[in-house]
Amino acid sequence: MNHYYVTRGSSVQLPCAYTHTVDSQQYTEVLWSIESADREEQPIIWFTGGRLYSDLYKPMEGRVHFTSADPRNGDASITIKDVRLSDKEMYRCLVKKLPELDKKILDLTVIEAPSQPLCSVDKDSMTLKCSSLQGTPPLHYIWSKTTGNKVLPTQAIVDPTEPPCISTSPSGSVEAIAARWKVWWAPNTVTFTWTVRCPWPTM
Repeated sequence: MNHYYVTRGSSVQLPCAYTHTVDSQQYTEVLWSIESADREEQPIIWFTGGRLYSDLYKPMEGRVHFTSADPRNGDASITIKDVRLSDKEMYRCLVKKLPELDKKILDLTVIEAPSQPLCSVDKDSMTLKCSSLQGTPPLHYIWSKTTGNKVLPTQAIVDPTEPPCISTSPSGSVEAIAARWKVWWAPNTVTFTWTVRCPWPTM
C-alpha cells in the first residue's frame, strides 16, 4: 500500500497504472472507491461500457476525475481537486480487464498547512512567544536569527513547550531578534518558512 500526503486546498493525483492490450481495451472497466473498516465501500468514480460516472459520491462531486482522457489506455489514475480534510481515506483502484483483475490500495493523508505564527513580547519575563493558530500536529519549530551568523545569542533559551518561545536571562539583552520557522510533518517533510521581525526590549 502506498501513502500520499497533501495539504488541504491543493490537488493530488492518485496513480493507478496497469498493463493493457488492444484486445482487452474493449472490455476494460475501472472503479475507484473509498474503503473503510466502519462502513460499506463507497464508489466515487466509475468507467464501464465506454461510459463515465463521476458523481457517485456527493462530498467529492465535481472534484474528482480521471487523469487520462481514456482510462482504458493503461492509466486509470485520478486527480482530486481542492482537497478537504474529510478526504483523508483509504482509496481502492479496481481494474477489470477480462479475464484479469488488478487492484491497488492507496492511503491519503490530508494535512492542514500551518498559518503564519503570531508573536508577542512579554517585557516582564523577557520572552518572545510565537505560535500558529492552524496546522496539523505535530509542528516542529526551529529558531534562528536572520542576520549575522544566524546563531541565537548565547543568553537565549528556547522553550520546547507550546507555544514555542525564546527568552533571555535578566542579565543580558538583545537589541533586536528575528525568528524563522521551519514546520514539517513526518515521515514526509513539508516545510513552511516565515520571517517575523520583533524588536526585543532592552533592559
